[in-house]
Amino acid sequence: MYNYRKLNYHDKNYLTNNVYGLLKNPLTFIEKIKNKTTSDDYLKYATFIRKLRTMNKLTIADLSKDICSISYLSKLENGLLQANNSTIGLLFERLGVDFDTFSKQNEKIDLHEVVFYYAEGDIKALEKKKEEADLIPLNILVPIVRGFYYLAINRLDLVKQEIINIDPVKETLSQEDALIFLFIVIEYYVKISYHKIAYNYLKLSNELPTTDPILKLLFLENKIKVGYNLSNNVLLVNAYREFAITKTPTYPVMRTIEVNYLYNLAIFNDFPNDVLNNTNHLFTHKLKEEEKILNFYYENLIKLKTIPPLDIYKNLIEHKDYLKNGKILALLSYVVFILDKAEYYHALTFFTKDYNFDAIDYVHQKFVCFVLMYGSRTNDSELLQFMKDEIMPEIDNEIYLIYNDIYEVVYINLLASFSRYKEIYLFFRDHNFYKASFNG
Repeated sequence: MYNYRKLNYHDKNYLTNNVYGLLKNPLTFIEKIKNKTTSDDYLKYATFIRKLRTMNKLTIADLSKDICSISYLSKLENGLLQANNSTIGLLFERLGVDFDTFSKQNEKIDLHEVVFYYAEGDIKALEKKKEEADLIPLNILVPIVRGFYYLAINRLDLVKQEIINIDPVKETLSQEDALIFLFIVIEYYVKISYHKIAYNYLKLSNELPTTDPILKLLFLENKIKVGYNLSNNVLLVNAYREFAITKTPTYPVMRTIEVNYLYNLAIFNDFPNDVLNNTNHLFTHKLKEEEKILNFYYENLIKLKTIPPLDIYKNLIEHKDYLKNGKILALLSYVVFILDKAEYYHALTFFTKDYNFDAIDYVHQKFVCFVLMYGSRTNDSELLQFMKDEIMPEIDNEIYLIYNDIYEVVYINLLASFSRYKEIYLFFRDHNFYKASFNG
């Protein structure tokens, strides 16, 4: 059986009592960005000075000595006054940074080009942009470029670090660059299935305008993904309608297909015939191999609503090569859970015994492990402890719709089997409050 003690990919300490996760003072950040004008460009110098001063463990008195007064530097660092270039140049000199070099480096990066490459999934182009950015380390946009590259290759630990790196200087960004930075933050949380936090950032992103159609479509994609997983059909349907209006013929096919699948999954119960008609007409040929796998995944989620799960099981087994993908393996686990027979659990054990999950598959890995433990039926107390350790503490943050619905039912049944009725009451009290805050 898979050792669930290995499930330690995410460090969640930063989430404690924080609906926005990684970023500090995001509401203040958005307000400052909203009110920004072109004359506020000097703030990038002021914030960079503050960052370098703290990195070098200098006090305001240390840095300002013989250059300006302590109160002057304090006001400069807090954006309360605009210093002249000669004063900023002297402060940079004391910090060991050439002012002219800094100014030139902060004019070289076009993030819209990076956004385009990310939407296209062009990893080679993103890698080249990262290599170029690495040569201009003083540019405050460098962590954003790196963030897109790391998102594309699913190194989410490095994405998290780049978000942390840019957080102290985020208020120096232009409105459009700030919105692009917010997209990285949202995409990070969507990829680790922390849709609750992604939802909070999506609401903040509505405060900032964009003229980039690709960036707008990427945001709409995330609204659809978040809306689906939070069962917020108002968010999903509104975003889908806007997506359909905004979408261009050159927008990546697989992104459009995934959006359509999520929309159809969400409306299936109300409009089953429309969904079957819609999905039968999706343009799915000429896809790359990884896109075929993703399409296969959603195709089978739709089929689960219309054909017996045993047929889905047989279809998944027939595509053994696809079971090398963590999401497909988790889908097989989902079907095995529904079928709930020893022979299927045994087959699942065979397919998972030598499987090594990538970090991006963390949420799926946890579900596979849960199903294997559930299927063994040898020790309910061990399964309950696994759920208490690995699943229930994050069930309101780490949300993957089809898994979470199962987790809730099994958890309540396990508690009931041990007569832990107070814990059942507390779970329903806290969890139902959470659901009410995100639906509608």
